[in-house]
Amino acid sequence: MAKIDFGKVVEIDLDLLQPNPLQPRGSIPSESLMELAESIRTHGLLEPLIVAHTPAGYQIIAGERRWRASKIAGLTKVQAIIKEVDPTEMLLLAIVENLQREDLSIFEKASGYKRLNEEFGMTHEQMARQLGVSRASVSNTIRMLKLPDIIKDAVLSNTLSTSMAEALLHLRTPEMMVQVFTTKILRENYSVHQIEELARRLGEEGEIERGYGRPTMWKTDKKTKDMEKELTEMYNKTRVSITKSRRQIKLVLKFQDDDVFEEFYGRLTKS
Repeated sequence: MAKIDFGKVVEIDLDLLQPNPLQPRGSIPSESLMELAESIRTHGLLEPLIVAHTPAGYQIIAGERRWRASKIAGLTKVQAIIKEVDPTEMLLLAIVENLQREDLSIFEKASGYKRLNEEFGMTHEQMARQLGVSRASVSNTIRMLKLPDIIKDAVLSNTLSTSMAEALLHLRTPEMMVQVFTTKILRENYSVHQIEELARRLGEEGEIERGYGRPTMWKTDKKTKDMEKELTEMYNKTRVSITKSRRQIKLVLKFQDDDVFEEFYGRLTKS
């Protein structure tokens, strides 16, 4: 049996290579493969593949897209670096290699980050250092997985920008995200700033009104603030909150204990 030169660049027959069965990436678009194949015909394969020597043969760790495009381009051999790795390390290297590609969707990246965290125990900081990105970028990308499917589809079809989708994540529930997306964004063309401001206000004192299918802005003004102060002074040990929308006025009273509530109830029923 011929000696294997681990860690060195060698030429390997394309037919001896196999795709990584642990490959975390989904399908590779045919248009992308055709473009890369044309580049390989013109310039050759500029970067060697990374392959693992396994009992089943040579399996590709990094470079499956280049391997497929090389076959389309008519190559019979490619340069590769052979590594000796176990299945766990093979999966880790494949995920990391995929995450460095520019043509991954935001959700493919998010899924890759999540696997590194859950299956390999990598922190967001460790992923950021490994991949040369900021920790905030890793965290924000993973959060994209919390979006409802209708919004994910809108991002993938370029109906909705990534920045707009990130703004929707400031809303408390998936239901809010969908309703704001279908009303404020699709119908009223809200900007990122407007969505962030809406999310902030709804987070502070807003809610989705049932039956209307659109978010209601609850807000306060000087008059309601003065009324809150007057009622708070009138009913000691009671927190008062007054908010208004175009349809309703909401009065919320929070009593410190049962005695305070019973005193208030007594006044209310006697008046």
